[in-house]
Amino acid sequence: MKKFIKTLLTEIGKLFSKQNKIVTPQKTLTPQQFIQKVLINEVGEIHIKHPYISFAMMSIGIEFLGKTLNTFEDWNESGHSKADFELAINTLNSFKKYRPLLKSHNLWTSLRNGFLHSFVPKNTLSLSSKSERAHMEAVTSTKINLCCEDLYIDFKKACEEVLAMTTYNSKKMSLSLLSVPSDIANSTSYSGTTT
Repeated sequence: MKKFIKTLLTEIGKLFSKQNKIVTPQKTLTPQQFIQKVLINEVGEIHIKHPYISFAMMSIGIEFLGKTLNTFEDWNESGHSKADFELAINTLNSFKKYRPLLKSHNLWTSLRNGFLHSFVPKNTLSLSSKSERAHMEAVTSTKINLCCEDLYIDFKKACEEVLAMTTYNSKKMSLSLLSVPSDIANSTSYSGTTT
């Protein structure tokens, strides 16, 4: 009897899992679609309602833009975060005004690493929104202010520069980046995991 109940429960479990298995059609997003949907549209919405959070998103987004420019075929090639961040700043014309900050204010460490590792910028940066303080204004001799709205304008233009490119340095730009449920992928937003 014990063996029968165990077998019965096993079979019921198999049946239950087969009936409740939901298969959602998948769609893939290209890097270009990701830039448009996430970096431009979603970060654009976030910077209006949540300026502080948008600094984190833009700092990570700058690194992503650098990854679109590098020669590596793997999006997650390790050990290149600084190089990718600086490649975006040094290559994309929309970021030209930030180039001096790479050295003078250690922008990669202060902005990107500050947010990625502790969700606050390091001490060479001050952050503001709207008219709190002018963009790129010196706060002290060693600290400069970044204004969310101005940084987003430059960030969006940099994204558009990448989207306007007709050739890239690696084939990863012509491959899918994310796999997402198709009904969500057709909306203005998405959610999903990397493939």
